Amino acid sequence: MTSGMRKKGLIAVASFCVLLALLWFVVVDQVVKWVIVSEGSKAVGAKVDVAGADLSLFPAGIEVSGLAVTDPDSPMKNAVAVRRISSDIELRPLIHSKVIINNLRMEGIRLNTPRKTSGALPQSAQAASGKEIALPPWLRQMCTTGQDLQFSIPNVADILAKEQLQALELAKELGGRVDEAKTQWQQRLNELPAQKDFEAYQTRLDKLKTSGSGLAAIMGSATELDSLQSDLRKDLDRLKQAQIGFQKELQDLERQSKQLAKSPLEDVQRLKAKYVLSPEGAANLSRMLFGPKVCAWWQKGYRWYAKLKPYLSSAPEKNGRQGKPPQKVETKERGDALPDFLIREVHLDALLEAGQFTGQAKDITSDPQILGRPVTFKFLGRNLKQVQSVNLNGIIDFIQPDKPNHAVKLLIRQCALQNMDLSDSESLPLSIAKAMADISMDLNLAGPKIDALVKAQLESVQMAVEKAVSSEINAALAEAIKNVTRFGLTAMVTGSNPDYRTKIESDLDKVLQKAVGQIINQAGRKLDSRLRTAITEKTSGPIAEAQNQLGGLDALRGELSNRMKLGDTLLKKFKLPF
Repeated sequence: MTSGMRKKGLIAVASFCVLLALLWFVVVDQVVKWVIVSEGSKAVGAKVDVAGADLSLFPAGIEVSGLAVTDPDSPMKNAVAVRRISSDIELRPLIHSKVIINNLRMEGIRLNTPRKTSGALPQSAQAASGKEIALPPWLRQMCTTGQDLQFSIPNVADILAKEQLQALELAKELGGRVDEAKTQWQQRLNELPAQKDFEAYQTRLDKLKTSGSGLAAIMGSATELDSLQSDLRKDLDRLKQAQIGFQKELQDLERQSKQLAKSPLEDVQRLKAKYVLSPEGAANLSRMLFGPKVCAWWQKGYRWYAKLKPYLSSAPEKNGRQGKPPQKVETKERGDALPDFLIREVHLDALLEAGQFTGQAKDITSDPQILGRPVTFKFLGRNLKQVQSVNLNGIIDFIQPDKPNHAVKLLIRQCALQNMDLSDSESLPLSIAKAMADISMDLNLAGPKIDALVKAQLESVQMAVEKAVSSEINAALAEAIKNVTRFGLTAMVTGSNPDYRTKIESDLDKVLQKAVGQIINQAGRKLDSRLRTAITEKTSGPIAEAQNQLGGLDALRGELSNRMKLGDTLLKKFKLPF
């Protein structure tokens, strides 16, 4: 009886263990798969698919197969697809809700693979995922070229309808200053010695001359004369200081008047440079031709950086940890504080169109300020199909979340380019049919400061213009570009937020400048003539009025001079004996 009960008990326990095992293998793996798909889709803003997931306890680890991450900007493509991901997990930190992975391997990585179905999320899911990442103002401004390749002579009336003329502003400003000066100096003259004051001095002097001839009278006259002379000198000094101040202000106004006379021509040159490309300004062609494409790369890179940043950096106040010291867990690094999530080392094996790539990354964590070490990575590609070599390495440092410090270097040697679009310009769409390129990138971010330099040197170039262009200038550009066999391109971003400076230049500009210089000069001369006529007509009246107002100050200058002469003449009479 007892033996039977024991046997039944063992069977019950065994059945329960089997049920738990089944639940583990069936339910837990599905939960892991669901978490990866759900959280991954939220992070990316597009579907993340997983073929299978396997969580094991002895040894502790996880294996994921068939991971596909949709490109949110191209839902019919996978940005990344990974055949197999495997990792080991430390068990002890799990007790404290910390996931510590010592070694993670990713095999069979592919980029930009086609999808059978769209990976776009529903509108509600897109909103929840925060798919739309707002570009910062400096990046939006950098990527606004302001115009397509446009070389036709614009209508002068249209230009003047939307542009402010500096000449009119200066005329208004000069007129206002002259009126103000007249008012102030007229008031000042009322306070300074005038003809009636000098007549009073003359009366006092005449009285002294007839005061008597005795010694006492002479001595008294001398004392009175000194006092009278002192008063006169003080008044003359006031007049002199006023005259100096008036002359200084008048000279300043005259300088402004001369600048006003030149301003219509300066308006002509400024507007001509803005609306018609000069041969010297052909350096702008690099930005106009290549700017939109380069900016699209910058924008895409920024969006991926913004998506990954929350997973590589979490400020101490997040997740309820504000003011609390990090929890310590005994691990191989005995006594060290561990972050909530850490991958100590990642090994990558990518099979791309160009060939096989290998890579390694270390210290990937959501809490770098706790770990105290930045993420480091290195990717290598050698003897590839269309590339001689690729080196990518760098540091992602969020140890101080408010002062990130990143450095990334990329070097691609002898990359064979084919049918690569360069410019989406409607008037001059360009592509590279064939070329061999060396490409380098040096990117440094230190807090709000960016220092980025991308260089590309292309040899054995065969250029293609995708469609016929109608204008004379565009036809000349197209013909010149077809004959280009080598050129270099440089793109730079430097400065601190929000004052970033951007530059895109190419030695291709010299070729383009030579090709279109004569045509541009002719267009420039036509616009110059039309602008001169229109601007002169519009500004001559206000300029003449302002300069006539300035002439009205001559009367004040003459009045000051006359008063000084009266005083100087009177001062010469102050001598004894009379």
